[in-house]
This record gives sequence, C-alpha cells and structure tokens, in this order.
Amino acid sequence: ETGSQTSALRIRVDSLSQLQFQGITTNVLVTTSDDELAVPSIVAPESLISSQRPTIAWTPVAGAASYRVIVVNRTTGGTVIVNMVIASNRIQVSTDLGIGAFAVRVQAISITGRTSVWSQERQFRIDTAPTMSPIPLYVDSPKPTFKWSPLVGAVYYDLQVDSVLDIRPQIIRRTSLTGTSFVAPANLRLGLYEVKIRAIDAGGVPSKWSVLVSFFVATAPTPLSPPTATFSARPRFSWRSVDGAVAYDLKYQKSSTGPVTEVNGLQSTTFVPPADLVSGAYRWWVRARGMYDVVGSWSAVQAFTIGGSPTLIPISSPSGRNPRIEWSRVEGAVRYFLRVDRIDVPQSYYIRQESLTATTYSVPVSLKPGLYRVWVRAISASGQVTGWSRSIDITVVNTEDDRDVSGDQRRKNASILPNDILIPELGPERTRVSAVAPEEVIVVQSSSDLS
Repeated sequence: ETGSQTSALRIRVDSLSQLQFQGITTNVLVTTSDDELAVPSIVAPESLISSQRPTIAWTPVAGAASYRVIVVNRTTGGTVIVNMVIASNRIQVSTDLGIGAFAVRVQAISITGRTSVWSQERQFRIDTAPTMSPIPLYVDSPKPTFKWSPLVGAVYYDLQVDSVLDIRPQIIRRTSLTGTSFVAPANLRLGLYEVKIRAIDAGGVPSKWSVLVSFFVATAPTPLSPPTATFSARPRFSWRSVDGAVAYDLKYQKSSTGPVTEVNGLQSTTFVPPADLVSGAYRWWVRARGMYDVVGSWSAVQAFTIGGSPTLIPISSPSGRNPRIEWSRVEGAVRYFLRVDRIDVPQSYYIRQESLTATTYSVPVSLKPGLYRVWVRAISASGQVTGWSRSIDITVVNTEDDRDVSGDQRRKNASILPNDILIPELGPERTRVSAVAPEEVIVVQSSSDLS
C-alpha cells in the first residue's frame, strides 16, 4: 500500500549475562511513509461508441490531488486533442472529437507534485453517423437535393438511395462525396424512395449509417398550352411528360366558381374537349399517376380566356426613342392591331398598325420625347376581333430639349386621361383627345377602324 501507515510491533529482549534483563518485552508503534502513487485504471469509455463527446472515467487513487488526461487521435497519426489536468476521476470531453480511432491515458498527481506511472492506454472508436437534413415527404422535383450535417473527422461521405416499391437498391450510390449536399444526377421516376448517408474517416473506416429518410418523388407536369388567350372553343391542353407516369388527371373550370370538369386516366400529354366551350375565362391544372398508385403533385393553376385579349408586356421607363413593344400570343390569331396614342400632347392614333403578324413591334421612326399609351387587339382568320388589351404607358426621353411642350405642360395634359383605359366594346378610340395636324400622325399602315 502507498501513503503513511502505522504498525504495532512487540519487542522481546533477552540478556545472556544478566538475569534481570531476561524476558523483557514491550510494544512499539512504528509509522512509515511512502509517496509512490498507484496507477489509475481507466473504466470508460467503451471500445465502440457513437457519442462525439464521450465521458472518460478511471479508478480514484489514494493520495492523488489531481489527474492528467491525454487523448490522442490514432486515425490522424497520434494528434493530441485533449491534454488537461482535473481534480475529479471523470471528465466529459467538451468538444466534438469526430469519427475515428482514439486512445486515452491517465496519470495521478499528488499534492506535492509527485506523479504516478501512466495508466495502460485505453483505445476506443467513435462511429457517429451523419444526420440527414429533413426532406419533404412529397418532393415536387425529379432531381431532389440531399443535404446532411458535416461531421468532424469525415474526409468524405457515402450516399445511397434505394427505390422501395419496385425493389431497386442503390439507384444512386456515391461513395466519395466531399461536400454536404448532392443533387440527383438524373430524373427519378414517380415512386417511393429511401436515402441514407455515412461518413468515412481518414483511415478509410466508415461510420454508422444515418437513419433512413423516406420520400415520394411526386413531380408535377409542366403546362404548355393553351396560351393565356385563344379564339378556339376547343382549346388543346398540353403538358410535359413526367418520368414514371402511366396516366394523367386533368381538371378545368370556367372562372373560379364554376363546376370543375375532371378527365382522369389520360394516356397522353394532350387533351382536346369533345365539345365547344363557351367564351370566357377558364383555369386548369394537371397531375401525373405512377405505378403502385403513386400520385404526383398538381401543377400550378393555369388561366386562359376563350376570346381573350393579348397582354402587353410592360416596358421599362423611361424608354429610348424607338421602343420595342411586345405582347402575348392569342391562339388562332392571324394578325394584331396595334394602337399608340400620344398623351402629353393629346393625339389619337399616333401609331396605327392593323396587320401585324408577329407579337412584337419596334417603332421604326424616332418618337418625340413625351408620354405615350399603347393598346393591342387580335383578329382571327374568320374576322373575330378581341377586345382591346389593357394599356401600358411609355415615357420617351431624349437628352435634347423637347421644344414641343414643357415638362409641366406634359404632366398637366397627361392628367387629363386615366391610366389603364379599357373599353372592350368600343376600344380606346373613345378616349378624349384633341385635334392634331395630319402630318404629325405616324401611320405606317392604315385601314378601316376595327372598333
């Protein structure tokens, strides 16, 4: 034993020469002192653990005032990651050690500074699994993105995705990912999938697999037609195909309150109503169906109008002197009627184009600086005419002085007319304008008034 100890001794003294000293006995207390400390014995952690911050414990040593603890990372070549002195005979590591192989030693220290022999080295391995980031149960993308938490000690990651319903393991397997996210390299079909991830340390040893995460690929079709406006009473609905789809369900309704017409089990990506639809505003949406009763997400709701007007695309303001005017296509239109009025110096039909076949028009003549208002309408092959579009305003600027009218006068005149004049039955011709000299009107083409 170590430390100070007291022992009782009995001494007997016999003298050969003198009788009075024969057979004398006495008791004596003897105290001995030994400063050598016992060697601690490590009892924790276990040889294989998942905790990144393990608890290290050892047997207490008599006479020890403190203990030195050293932890080294064997996977990285013996790097010391913990070296500290504590008074207790247990310690929980305060930082993540990471994955890999480790070794710990403990030494006892007396109050006078004497130290024990180092304990026997205790080896252990940490095999913590990475944590997958949450994935929605229904993923509206054929190429989902997988993310996971970074793990100390990981040099790369091993990702595996399995197709569950048709029992296709490892449809995705990447064993040497260095980042913490991965996008599926190819479209996944409609179906149920499971994904898991594990980390690999510097020695090539893998951690445990993460908890399996299940998800459905429920890709929504992308609507293609009809456009926002059409002359056709039997518009053609179409959409892009979805990988793994075996059928499609279509719904459409007039306005947002009318009855919904459902067409289920379509085998193609197009549908034409069997009977004419009445004129007006409609909306529609579509979804895909896969094998094993897997149902995809509905597409975004699309809107269109039978007999609807084109939609002008706003122009950034101020504009150059030769602005480019664009509008949406009307299905079935063979030509478009474009009208531009000058507003600051009121003038009707400053530009009049009645036979445009494209959906764009670049003004060929430099416009004078000022404020202009634009409308467009569509005409079908049979002579059907839509109402005028909603208007947009164009402000034309120039570095030269506008000698026609001052800025204050332009603003005053512009205030005469409300923005966004819309008179579908009569068209914008009913706008109040003042008389102008014919030579100031830019008419590249002209024909009879369509209003």
